[in-house]
Amino acid sequence: MRPLFQTLAKKVTSWAFQGGVTMRCIMKKRMNNNNADSASPLTFEQWLSEQPDERLATILRNRPDCALPIPPSFSSLAARLRLPLAVKRAVDKLGAMDIAVVEAASAQGAELQPVSTPEVVEEIRERLHAYSTPDEDIPTQDDVEAALETLKDHALLYGTTTDGSSFQLLHEVMSEIPRHFLVLPESASAGPPLTHQQVEELLDALSPQESKILDTLAQAGGVGLSKDAAPDADPTRPVAMLIAKGLLTRVDHNTVRLRAITRNVLLNPSNTPHRYTLVPATRMPDTPPSDKDVQKVDQAATAAGLEVTRMMRRLLEELGREPAPCLKNGSIGVRAATKLAKTLDIDNLTLARLMCLADSADLISTGEPDPPPHNDNLGDYLAPTPLADDWLQSDSADQWASLLEAWRNSQWSPWLVGHKDDTNKTIHLLDHAALDTHLPAITALTMRPFLRLPPGTPVPPDNVSTDMRYLSPLRGSHIDPTRVADICSNAEWIGAIALNAASTPLRTMMGTSDTDAYEALRKVTQSLTPEPGTTLIAQADMTILAPGPLTTEIQEQVETLADVESPGLASVYRITETSIRRALDTGRTGADLQQFLEENVLGDVPQSITYLITDVARRHGTLRGGPAISYLRSDDPALLAQAVQTPAAARLALRLIAPTVAISQAPLIEVLDNLREAGFQPVAEDATGASIDVRPSPSRITSYQGRPAVTREAIDAGLIHAVVSELRRNNTATTAASQGTTATNDQGQVLQGREALSVLQAAVRGRKTVTLGFVDKQGTQMHRVVRPLTVSGGQVDALDAATGKVHRFQLHRITEVILD
Repeated sequence: MRPLFQTLAKKVTSWAFQGGVTMRCIMKKRMNNNNADSASPLTFEQWLSEQPDERLATILRNRPDCALPIPPSFSSLAARLRLPLAVKRAVDKLGAMDIAVVEAASAQGAELQPVSTPEVVEEIRERLHAYSTPDEDIPTQDDVEAALETLKDHALLYGTTTDGSSFQLLHEVMSEIPRHFLVLPESASAGPPLTHQQVEELLDALSPQESKILDTLAQAGGVGLSKDAAPDADPTRPVAMLIAKGLLTRVDHNTVRLRAITRNVLLNPSNTPHRYTLVPATRMPDTPPSDKDVQKVDQAATAAGLEVTRMMRRLLEELGREPAPCLKNGSIGVRAATKLAKTLDIDNLTLARLMCLADSADLISTGEPDPPPHNDNLGDYLAPTPLADDWLQSDSADQWASLLEAWRNSQWSPWLVGHKDDTNKTIHLLDHAALDTHLPAITALTMRPFLRLPPGTPVPPDNVSTDMRYLSPLRGSHIDPTRVADICSNAEWIGAIALNAASTPLRTMMGTSDTDAYEALRKVTQSLTPEPGTTLIAQADMTILAPGPLTTEIQEQVETLADVESPGLASVYRITETSIRRALDTGRTGADLQQFLEENVLGDVPQSITYLITDVARRHGTLRGGPAISYLRSDDPALLAQAVQTPAAARLALRLIAPTVAISQAPLIEVLDNLREAGFQPVAEDATGASIDVRPSPSRITSYQGRPAVTREAIDAGLIHAVVSELRRNNTATTAASQGTTATNDQGQVLQGREALSVLQAAVRGRKTVTLGFVDKQGTQMHRVVRPLTVSGGQVDALDAATGKVHRFQLHRITEVILD
């Protein structure tokens, strides 16, 4: 009998191979009819194909890793959406309410069979009631339904009926949630209700043997075998006692499982006690904040942001004048950092923030500066890049916008500078130990509690970490609250948040990921930044008040003439003898400074300021220098003789050639710098005797090429539309294949070779539309509705009926020709 069965099997296989396409179409028709006539549940693939275009676009927007390359069919899209890594990425984005619904649905068996919304609502309420959760913290059916929509928008569960009355979880979802991670309390079957504090008290009272058992289970996955797990086991045995105390759960007569709350306390004893609540610590306000509250937040944020731009200008100017030497690893040493902080009159943390921000904005870089510093050690230096020149020439609003964008994408943790790393080494400024590639994502997550609330609503600092764990439990629970505080402090420093509330620039910046997001941010900063002015208010106490932002030119002149005393939107500057000398050293005369003040000060210039400028200018510039290589001249022979007798005179080869003239073999700038260090006040002059500015050009890292643009996870809306259209088109072709007529010969065999070629040529002549079944280069079976245009050389050129594009098909890849 065996040979007979083998012969029949071969014949059946041969029939299936020869008529496989036709049989497949018949089976599809039967399946479609059965689905239409019966109430069998939808599959995940069928649910996807029946969703409206808006829902499909939302799924692709939330799961961009599954959109490219464009899936050829809903079957391919469904397979991508179920890949473990893709599911994990989607699950990580879920909030506490979403995960609670997943846990409740899983407990109801939604991984294996459809469940309804009321069943999930009841499961959640039962668990929360067991822990005496307040009624206001128990989700309503509307909350559950909203979470279900979110899960559908991420394609993590799907409706199994056309009316959506029941749904089912993808099998892969629960696998990507840590085994012992729970948002909801454990079910009653796990043991008596226990709080975090109660578990800690029970653990403190355990015997060494009981503690060892729990520690072993916690490290080994939570499940163990024991003969003492049976209900009739000796109650004095350690395992039986742990079950009785509620720290272990009996699975069967030989198996126990460590309760999730027990494991969490064992492995995370320092964590904040878990509150079984599905609401954030910061609740929505009963009445939305007023426009005045929003205005106060934006004003404070603008003041902070403009102060950062002022300090950034000072930093770039100082690094351009004197680049900072780098250590071998590219960081900045303590001595150079301390000197720079002292020059800028800022603390070390502010310097670290400025440096990290400037690097993130591509304003500074390490390399060989041009021109090199006068004391070049032939090593690398930190200096501005050519992009710094464009930034310095832009207005304050654009400068603030660019720094905000750089802060958003920055991978630097400036708060780590000065602390020890894992190897007990001190982290220097711009040390790679302070880099974290995950920081932009963590920053965005930290800002979510502020963005969740209406504009102008503050988030108490102590609530930020709790709100993060509510908005993103899987990611937020792993972020140290200290790090959250550092990120919030950095955000407040640059004006992203102010008065513990999100500023309008932050909402604009985080609210969109489109290509025009930066342009939208610029418009917001332009609207918030007051128009730059030129009016100054001088006071008799040697101070100058700038009532608002100044133009770039006026700002530079004021900062040269006076020192900042009180920064902000309304800045206060103080004029001192040193600041006047600094202005005179740039080639300005006392008359120039007087004229600048008279043209820009509101009212008369106080006499105290006029007298000080006149007195300093009278003593300033009595020595005159020029290239000879350089020379010095003075109408006061005694003063010139004193200058020639300074300790630096020998090094400069400075000597008298006349009572009022001396020459030197050193460059003029070096002569002037040495004399200023010795207490003299020389100025440079040109061939006509006019004062000139001989300061060297600022150094720049000319070899800097810029860093690659930041790529974001989101995909363009137009691309999403193209993916949806392609899916619909391919689905239409597949449907046409199942409902159309397969071209066959008189014997009922599928047309192949020359016969299929004849049908296609007839379709060309008759200008008919057909559905082609073909295999692509990856071996995937596909269908496409086309109108054949030409058939020659073993190729078919056909017009796509959906897109209007012409496609070329190899004849040997065509598996069927289906007539409409």
